This record gives sequence, structure tokens and C-alpha cells, in this order.
Amino acid sequence: MNPFRPAYPARGASGLRGHVMVWALCAVVLSGCDETKDLQNFTIPAAVRQLHVRTFENNTYEMGIEDLITHKTIEEILKDAQVSIVDESEANAVLRGTVQKYVREPIAFDQNNVATLYRIYVVVRADLINPKTQDLYWVEPIIDHETTYSTVSAPIETEAMAKERLAALIATDLLTRVTQGWINIRK
Repeated sequence: MNPFRPAYPARGASGLRGHVMVWALCAVVLSGCDETKDLQNFTIPAAVRQLHVRTFENNTYEMGIEDLITHKTIEEILKDAQVSIVDESEANAVLRGTVQKYVREPIAFDQNNVATLYRIYVVVRADLINPKTQDLYWVEPIIDHETTYSTVSAPIETEAMAKERLAALIATDLLTRVTQGWINIRK
């Protein structure tokens, strides 16, 4: 036997094994299709398709962060178009939220000990309620994101620009929770 030549299995065995592997892979992929249909059936109950988003509460000292997150959340929900945004009196569900934490801290400094890189961390609590009964559909106790920005090195950003990015990330999480968070909830 030549040590530099790889040993291959007999031709008939590898051909059969290859066909079995292809069919097994197809079976696994196709079996997931039914699950996908089931998951789609559990997305948004029909009774919750009329949504109102209350202005988030702000339990931090960062002025305006609640308005920014509320605005971005409404914007994301409108872009997605699976749920209608309506006045609270017409809503089947109300999304409420509280900005619980906003931290801005310098994490890098220049030779003169002047901050050049900052980290922002935001924590939001949110829930979805039935406005008629005040029953909770779901609660998300911690939705948190962080980002960094620099005022001196590329890409140069302001704190306001970094807050916009964070608000968009939180809004995306909330949209996902509203539109896809019904899998574990019984009808």
C-alpha cells in the first residue's frame, strides 16, 4: 500500500453511503418545513393585531431617551406591517416600556487623560397588556444593548448618534417580541 495515496472505500460502498447521506439530509431539511408552518401559525394572534405603543417611562437621568425608544419602536412596527398602530381606545394590546438604566462611561483615553472612546449601555423593561382586562400577554424584564462611540477617531460619532443606534436595536428586539413571541403562549 502506498502511504502517499489516500485509501478510498470500495466504490459500491461509498456510492450507496453517499446516496443514503443525501436522502437523510433531504429528509431532515424537509421535515423542518412543517415546523416552520407551525411557527408561523403561532406568531401574532388575531386578537392582538391592533396595537398601541405608550410613551415609555424614564427611570434614568437621561432626558429624552424614552421618547427616542418609543419613536423607534413605533417606526419598526410600522415598517414591519404585521400589526396596526392605533389609538389606545381602539387597541387590542398595549405595549408599555420603562427605560431602567442608561450608563455612559469613558473606556479609552488619550495621552492627556481625555476620554476618546465611550460606552453606552441601556436597559429597558417592556410588557404587552390587554387594555380591557389589564391582563399581561407577556413581560420582557430585561432588554439590554450597549455600543461604543468615539469623538476623535473614525468613525467619529456623537452620543446622540450612538443613542439612535441603541434605540433602533431595542426597537428591533421589541418588534421581534411582538411579532414572534407567541410560540410559548397558549391561545
